[in-house]
Amino acid sequence: MDYIGINYYGQEVICGAGLKLVETDEYSESGRGVYPDGLFRVLLQFDERYKHLNLPFIITENGVSDGTDLIRQPYLLEHLLATYAAMMMVFSLGTLFF
Repeated sequence: MDYIGINYYGQEVICGAGLKLVETDEYSESGRGVYPDGLFRVLLQFDERYKHLNLPFIITENGVSDGTDLIRQPYLLEHLLATYAAMMMVFSLGTLFF
């Protein structure tokens, strides 16, 4: 194995009858909640779980479905900031693809 890949787009909340929309979240056209804190948490969890493998972490997919480009720039900025915050704590990132 050469690296550990992470794909992250957003949050999906599932409850008894299926998917549930969280009123405070912003949503992409694909129906995923825009949730940069989720990326932050996933990166820390991956670091804790897999750092013993001594492989680079690569965010292989991250982006938002937005045909109007209204939320794309804030999405990218917020997710870059979440990645940076994880890197300042413990996470060692090899590469990031959008």
